[in-house]
Amino acid sequence: MVCLPPLQNLIETKQNDDELCLVIRSAAQEGLAQRVPGLKSWIRESDFLKLSLQTESRVYNLREHPLQMDFVWGSPEFYQAYPGYGITEIIRDICSDFGIRDAQEKLIALNTNKRSESKGKILLIPGTAGPIKRWPSRYWLEIFQMLKNAGRETLMLGEPAKNTQVKELIEAALPWIETPTVADALDLITAADGVVAVDTGLMHLAVHQRIKTVAIFREYTMFLRPYEHVRYLIAPPCASQCRKDEFNFSPNSETYYADWDERKLFDYWQNLNCKLSESESCMSALKSNQILEELRKLGLL
Repeated sequence: MVCLPPLQNLIETKQNDDELCLVIRSAAQEGLAQRVPGLKSWIRESDFLKLSLQTESRVYNLREHPLQMDFVWGSPEFYQAYPGYGITEIIRDICSDFGIRDAQEKLIALNTNKRSESKGKILLIPGTAGPIKRWPSRYWLEIFQMLKNAGRETLMLGEPAKNTQVKELIEAALPWIETPTVADALDLITAADGVVAVDTGLMHLAVHQRIKTVAIFREYTMFLRPYEHVRYLIAPPCASQCRKDEFNFSPNSETYYADWDERKLFDYWQNLNCKLSESESCMSALKSNQILEELRKLGLL
């Protein structure tokens, strides 16, 4: 999601006789590729690697850059080499070195079929591939009740088959609507008045679509993008035992993915769990009334 602006700039600036093809890594990306304005073709990465490219072909693999390959983003070593850097600065510098305008200030909305079910509502998005980013379930139930008391209808998005917290909240009677594909989620998000979400892909989708969003972050704010329509709440530092595990992985070690195994997409995050009880976790420091206040600032209450 965060690389959509430079992709859309390439689409806008390509010559008429150029064919632009997006290499995609997952079924979710495949679903969104069909919604990118002006994008005519895409190919699965596993199939792309089998091609024999013509000599005049140009390949932009943004993973093949020192900013991606040298350090795990957010690690002490990364910040020592790149102080103050987040995803905005990373994309800016990588695109600059590839001769691409990053265009992050220009968010071009993806094509959608707006859904009536979410019109005028605030969407709640608790699900995330990383358990360490989980915001306590009791707070989701509280914010649902607070919004109901304020006269605002809500709907929850998420996949109960993949996320235990989403399943728990459905069982606790939080209003939920099924989204079999990411394109379904896109359509619902784009029709909504606002979004409350943890740091996850659908949150970035809402930001890209310029939907008013309250984003709930742990202290790892690498993917925070400053836009006027987004408010961020950031938890205090994680416990030392959680931080110890976080950078024992090397998600930056691969620059190509030769198979189409979507389960591997989230291996890194799925292995990161908070070592404390939910009530002691850093995310529990962010309270429901803080969410409500940020929604007021966005004019949603």
